[in-house]
Amino acid sequence: MADMEIALTTDSSGESFCVSVWSISSGMQIKTYKTGSCLAHGLSLLGSQYVLGAQMGKPILHVWNVAKEQLHMKMICPGRISAVTCSPDGNYCVAACGEKIYVWQVGTGRLHAVIARHYQRVTCLVFTDDGTHLISGGDDNMVIIWSMAELLCQSSPSLSSEQSLIPTYTWSDHALPVTDIHCSSGGSRARVFTSSLDQTCKLYSLASGDLLCSFVFDCSITAIVTDPAEYNLFAGASNGRIYQIMLYNPGFKQENHITNEGALNFTGHSKQVTSLAVTMDGTVLLSGSNDNTARVWHIQSRQSIRTLTHKGAVTNVQIIRRPVNFTDPLSRNLWPPLQPFKRHMESRSSKSNDSVQDTGVAVNLSNKIPKETLDLKTRVRTIMVDNDQKTKATAVSKRSHEDLIEDVQQLKRINQNFYQFAVEELMAEVHKSLEGT
Repeated sequence: MADMEIALTTDSSGESFCVSVWSISSGMQIKTYKTGSCLAHGLSLLGSQYVLGAQMGKPILHVWNVAKEQLHMKMICPGRISAVTCSPDGNYCVAACGEKIYVWQVGTGRLHAVIARHYQRVTCLVFTDDGTHLISGGDDNMVIIWSMAELLCQSSPSLSSEQSLIPTYTWSDHALPVTDIHCSSGGSRARVFTSSLDQTCKLYSLASGDLLCSFVFDCSITAIVTDPAEYNLFAGASNGRIYQIMLYNPGFKQENHITNEGALNFTGHSKQVTSLAVTMDGTVLLSGSNDNTARVWHIQSRQSIRTLTHKGAVTNVQIIRRPVNFTDPLSRNLWPPLQPFKRHMESRSSKSNDSVQDTGVAVNLSNKIPKETLDLKTRVRTIMVDNDQKTKATAVSKRSHEDLIEDVQQLKRINQNFYQFAVEELMAEVHKSLEGT
């Protein structure tokens, strides 16, 4: 029986692969995605169909179909990528290039927002599990919470709009660069864990924005994660140790000091821990390190049960549910639309003009459109051309208010007909594909 969960790791050398897929139970390498090398915090899963890996030192985002080892496409970004993540629903991709954060809509490739609130390089990006908030951390020691609803309302490409974005919270309690962020389940009421080179981990409430408590270690913390039930916090350190903190300890204070002598820890890595992940049942911990290995740990006994050897430093580890199409690709009609990412924001007018043409869905409409619908596009163009000519002749001021209202209502009816027809045709294509499988 195939594993319900699989492990993803990335290798900084890029000699044999960029992303590797492993069986957690047996330690066997199942599949590899080749081309390039992936940087830390540069691995993300787009829905259940694509794997994204940010090329180290280049403005390139590699995209693979989960069922195929060959490279699917390359996305060219505005600058060298320092972190990448995707929304849980797979509709948006967010990448950090230096101190700026770019938000793209996957189906159309449109650049919806450019955030320039960090003062130094952004090191990590995380979504809440419901996709309502984006969390960013950087070398400027700050952790910033962004509302996705606010980000998606931005349409102006000017620098002033970047500065006008107001974050939900700005946390500046760390004294050195932020190295990792972990957000628990719970949506907008989740708890957020952050780690830093200042040898601390901090716990925040996303609902109130308050700092709940801090954990102070004797070395820099470079990776953090909790089990799904949030019973334990695992903190990977620069000395290769992984500390285990029981979060339901009644003796916790506002500031808690964790030392090697009094803490539970996993010992096995010889160099800095770069990334951590936990299985859904909370029994297995996966860690990556600069010592060119990823280790599988039994949490209850804190023993290393398996070692996954790599050619270079392991920059990312993730544990995901095995996609249903992991072996066989889905029909092209069921693939999520994926368009090249645009490097500049569009103005509001250009978005409205292209909204009918750029839908991100390809449907063959020949010989299927009713006769009364065939002329809709021609009628729209006629109205637009007529209005344009009348505008140039300063006829807008001469036209009656009733004529303008009639044109608007006519365009609304045409748009509604287009929408209804597109939905019916798309659902028909989906049903045919499902029946064929």
